[in-house]
Amino acid sequence: MGILGRTIVLAAVALASCALSATAEAQVRISMSSAGAAGDSSTISAKAVDRYAGILGLDAGQREALRTLHSAYMTEVEEAGKGLREASKKAREAAEDGDMTAVLVELEKASAKQQARWKELTDTLLQDMRGMLTPDQESKWIKLERARRRESLPMLAWMPGSVSGSAVDLCLLVEGLSLPAEEAAKAAPALEEYEVELDALIREGQAELANEEEEAKKKSKEAPAQEGPAQMLDPVVVQEMIKKTHARSLRARDVNRRYVERLSASLGEEWRARLVSAWNKAAFRKVYREPHILKQLKAAQSFADLDEDQKRALQALLAEYEAGLSEANARWAEALLRRDTEGPSMMLGMNPEDESEAGKARKARLDLDKAIRERMRSLLNESQQARLPKMPSGPRMVMPGGEEMEIDLGDMELPEGADVQFMAVPAR
Repeated sequence: MGILGRTIVLAAVALASCALSATAEAQVRISMSSAGAAGDSSTISAKAVDRYAGILGLDAGQREALRTLHSAYMTEVEEAGKGLREASKKAREAAEDGDMTAVLVELEKASAKQQARWKELTDTLLQDMRGMLTPDQESKWIKLERARRRESLPMLAWMPGSVSGSAVDLCLLVEGLSLPAEEAAKAAPALEEYEVELDALIREGQAELANEEEEAKKKSKEAPAQEGPAQMLDPVVVQEMIKKTHARSLRARDVNRRYVERLSASLGEEWRARLVSAWNKAAFRKVYREPHILKQLKAAQSFADLDEDQKRALQALLAEYEAGLSEANARWAEALLRRDTEGPSMMLGMNPEDESEAGKARKARLDLDKAIRERMRSLLNESQQARLPKMPSGPRMVMPGGEEMEIDLGDMELPEGADVQFMAVPAR
């Protein structure tokens, strides 16, 4: 397993031990198995295949042939993932005896084997894809390679020390806006330069990681007692890794922010506003994702049994909340931006009780949500309240005694498709 994979494992373990509460009889551990094809940047999803076909300009026949190749590829990818799932199952069983070292060693070995097989399969698929290209399509291959490297960005956002906005691919962001031809032409020059500049940054980071991996291997040979999990969980190693991740992440974020400003300046007013909104949602996902109370307020508006007083009150409450939400979100995002620039003050995520500026801004947003929810419920009768969208329960864990505990991951974002397994491990 490389630096990135080991960071994921140590982050999960560190989060469990320092950011979550547990009973005195147990320590909480989190085991993260591979996210599978959808969550690993080295594999190719069906959605990515369609995107690659668009980048290369494949015709209908080529696209159909590529889909056939990809279907066979996915079958083998799934088969390769069975080994890690089995190792994860055995690791959970071993954890019941409190042997976390054995757990991490086995997961690391299984993950390394799986990653090697996935890389082999992916390399073959890419070679087959390239073999079907015309000379004109071949000239576009470099754009596909850049797109592939940008797919590593979402994983960077999950790593401890990363900053808001570093994991955003502006090419995909702008593509999602579906700009009209005239506006797309305005954005094209900046996007071309962005591709090249960000790609250089990504390749620089990959080279740094490769060098760090080599250094880690050398140290393991020189000090065998500190190899594997012991080295992964060494506080000095962890903090150094966080600092390096923060520096890389900060550089990526600054490139993204600079090009968002440039793109915004080139677009018309309507599309400029849409771009900024899309950027905020992508860069500050925790802040700008739709709050559950907003879903409830919108759902309540459609209840057929509302009387006129309820309708007017709910409409006013929705307008009040949306105005307050905009202000609270902007304050929270600005606080995160300043915190990220100053440097990683905490190892993982944000403590819900954090008294920093960002922590207070987060609490203010949560307090607003709570106050509006209470007022909304006071306007509805019991039957109407029962029909509101249910609050998500969040991840839960069964403790050794059988009791359940809800887990708050705070400011932490997991890669899409991640399979996270929570284990209670007896204290030693």
